Amino acid sequence: MGALDAESLWNKSRRFVRAGIDARDERRFDDFCFSCAISLELLGKAMLARLHPSLVADPNHVDSLFLACGKVFTQDPKTILAKTVFERISKLSKEFDQTQIKFCIQMTGRRNADLHSGELPFEGLDPNSWAPHFWRAAQLMLAIHGLALNDWVGDAEGARAVGLLRAAATVLDQAIEGRIERSRRAFGDAYRAPVGVTRIREQARGGRLVRTTDFGSYDGDVFQQQTCPACGCDGLLSADRWAEDEGEIDEDSGIEHVTVHYTSLAFRCGVCDLKLNGHDELSRAGIELEFESDEEREIEYEEPYLNE
Repeated sequence: MGALDAESLWNKSRRFVRAGIDARDERRFDDFCFSCAISLELLGKAMLARLHPSLVADPNHVDSLFLACGKVFTQDPKTILAKTVFERISKLSKEFDQTQIKFCIQMTGRRNADLHSGELPFEGLDPNSWAPHFWRAAQLMLAIHGLALNDWVGDAEGARAVGLLRAAATVLDQAIEGRIERSRRAFGDAYRAPVGVTRIREQARGGRLVRTTDFGSYDGDVFQQQTCPACGCDGLLSADRWAEDEGEIDEDSGIEHVTVHYTSLAFRCGVCDLKLNGHDELSRAGIELEFESDEEREIEYEEPYLNE
């Protein structure tokens, strides 16, 4: 199966990440980033292909789809775009959220600029600014199939990567604590008198205090009220539909009862202006990462085919 084979993609991703590590050790940091950017897309494709090779075949190239199913009509198969790779990975990992997707696409964009133009997008790029994000994205992809970083890069390098992630997590903890404290102070400064704080919280409860909240790329399928960890007012939590349990069908009313599972994306408080993006930030602020909702919907019946 070659280009669509999970093992081939896995081995190639390991070859490129190893080349990146070798470049890092020789202080060729632009080559380090370039090779890691390639390895990231290949790793994503390998994780998808482990589920089924058709997940990495170009859906508009029928011969590639046949190849993914074991029928060879081409020796030049086409695969999905890198953006599609990372979007599909996000369907398999709740933690591989919009933050991870944006980082991976940015890495891919730099790689493409390096390959297809006269630009040098990796030159002078501080590895400390992107390496923790790279290892975190890889860690989440590997976890889809119960793998760890040491399975990909070996025990010694895996341990170094985990150490870097722990240090980055400590910095992120401090960043979120600082962000919440700033929003708390801003709220206190705006509503100094105790009666003012109470009043504004009452107005914010239940969404009665209307403020504009911009979620940007973290816009979700649903929004639910969530107490702000900074000011105690009601903010909004955006979430995406993740899965649903098969429900009961009431044939008489034509209604289906289902339990829908959601995964949280981001939080916005329109009162103190606190913003939290992605699972890593939400978890550190004590915001719930997933929830479920019992919902009703009308049963949709397909129209019969009129083949007579």
